[in-house]
Amino acid sequence: MNETLNTILKRRSTRQYTTEEVKQDDLDLILEAAINSPSAFNSQPWHFTVVNDQAILQEISDAAKEVGKNHPDKQMQAMANNPHLHLFYKAPVAILISCKDDAPEGLLSCAAATENILLAAESLGLGSCWVQFVELLFATKNPIADSILKKLAIPEGYSFNHAVVLGHKLSDTTPPKKLKNETITYIKK
Repeated sequence: MNETLNTILKRRSTRQYTTEEVKQDDLDLILEAAINSPSAFNSQPWHFTVVNDQAILQEISDAAKEVGKNHPDKQMQAMANNPHLHLFYKAPVAILISCKDDAPEGLLSCAAATENILLAAESLGLGSCWVQFVELLFATKNPIADSILKKLAIPEGYSFNHAVVLGHKLSDTTPPKKLKNETITYIKK
C-alpha cells in the first residue's frame, strides 16, 4: 500500500497526549499542508491561529463548557458538565480554524484544510483531534467570547469555526470500529 493511503487508513482521533512540545518545523509543515488544500473557486477562505498557551486554551475550554451546559442536546450537556473534560484534551498545541464570512462554500473549504492538517500530523507521527465543541462559545455574542476573540487576533471578516489539537500520542490509538458496508452503494453498467 502506498504511503498516502496508509496514513489515511491509520489516522485516528487522539485524546491523550504527552507534554512534549510540537516542533516548530512540524507545525510549519502541517500549516503548509493546510494552505495547499483545495478550496471552492480557489478562494482559500481560511485563517489559522496557532495557540500553545495553555492558559488561553483552558479559558476557551471553560467558557465553551459553560455555554454548552444550556445546549438542547443532552450529550452536549453531559460533556459540558464533565469536570474532567478539557475540550482541547490538554494537547500542547491547538490550531483554531476561522473562515472568511463571505467566502463561497467557505466551511467546506475549511473542512478540506482541516483534513489536510489531520493527515499531515499523522504522517509526522503526531496525534490529532478535530474539536467542534468550542464553536458553541463563539456562536453566541457574549462578553467572554468577545474578550477571548480579541486575544486570538482573528482577522476582521472571519469567524471561528473549529479547532484541531496536536501533540505526541500518549499511546497508540485503538483500531477503528468496523465500517458498515451499507454506507457504500455501487451503480454499475
